[in-house]
Amino acid sequence: MLLGPLSNTGLTAIQRGLNRVDQASDQIAKASMSPDVEGRPTDLIKPIVELSKADLETQAAVKLLQAEDETIERLLDVKA
Repeated sequence: MLLGPLSNTGLTAIQRGLNRVDQASDQIAKASMSPDVEGRPTDLIKPIVELSKADLETQAAVKLLQAEDETIERLLDVKA
């Protein structure tokens, strides 16, 4: 199967989302294991927001790939 520019864009966005999840989950894991310098719990807001962003980015990329797939199917149906 040949990948078009939309497929490449969608796959790149999914990869970016997965990388963002990796980074955020790593920050959360490290934060839960060690308090900050003053002994307070580490702020988890930023990594949790990053997880949410990654989820939205990945969902959007999947929708892009689905739309491209549906468009190709319609084009093939018209030609058939």
